[in-house]
Amino acid sequence: MVRYLIGSKPGGGYDRYGRLVAKHLERELEGSRFIPENRGSANGILALREVHDAALDQDILLIFNTGLLLSELGGQDGMDMSLADFNWIGKASSEPRILLVRKGTGISSFEELRQRGEGLIFVTSGFGGASNVQTTMINTTFGLGLKVVPGFGGNEAEAALLKDEVDGLLMSESNVPQLLEADAAVPLLAFGRSELPGLQDLPQGADVAQTEDERLTAQLITAMTTLGRITVAPPQMDPARVDVFRDAYARALASPELRAEAAELGLPLDVLPGDETQEIARNVLSGNPRMRDLVTAVFEN
Repeated sequence: MVRYLIGSKPGGGYDRYGRLVAKHLERELEGSRFIPENRGSANGILALREVHDAALDQDILLIFNTGLLLSELGGQDGMDMSLADFNWIGKASSEPRILLVRKGTGISSFEELRQRGEGLIFVTSGFGGASNVQTTMINTTFGLGLKVVPGFGGNEAEAALLKDEVDGLLMSESNVPQLLEADAAVPLLAFGRSELPGLQDLPQGADVAQTEDERLTAQLITAMTTLGRITVAPPQMDPARVDVFRDAYARALASPELRAEAAELGLPLDVLPGDETQEIARNVLSGNPRMRDLVTAVFEN
């Protein structure tokens, strides 16, 4: 039995990717059984700790929110582990992040948000999650004056926007089409290039940045989009076993069956092997000291 922890609540993008990957990993490893388990408490830190401390003979994997990288950068309580020490199995997607507002705000561009954003309610995942840290950094460095409200996990944020209960959010591109189809939202800004209809021509965060802190914020969020839907194994896992999981992951993500199912679910794929993904993460974690300061400020406020 392989326990496949999903470091988020049910219903969101990480949950959908996690269950899809677990299903096809089981197909690739004959005789195996993968058990997906949602572990969204503390934004996945507790799940990461469980994987970190796993027994040598335990098969356990984790797909986690990139907010854990931000938690390490910002020195969040409980992140006394280094993600660079884990065995990275691979990543499934590079999902651009889209900043959008409720259509009823009447705002149609990021420049209008700069001018009229004061007091608008933007919701995020729990404190310390990726969307919480990134939204707070955008709000602070770009001086938007938004009211950032954490605690919306899974698809709760989209549901709140559809009900006109909130004014905007930062979200993964795969969750945007349903809001556009409902004519409920206006996308304003992208971090990472999107090929989805209605999102291809959005200005990039780096394009609208006017100060060094704005540029560093845009650079960090864009870099994080290349690390979407990551799966890791414990640091102490036997190297031969790591290779088994990496090979199975590569086969699963390349399989026509998984790709067809992902397309049907609207889940973009942009696969990288574990060693290359780990190298990108190490570069993020050892990046610009001022970038680390900006992240740390989110956790200190």
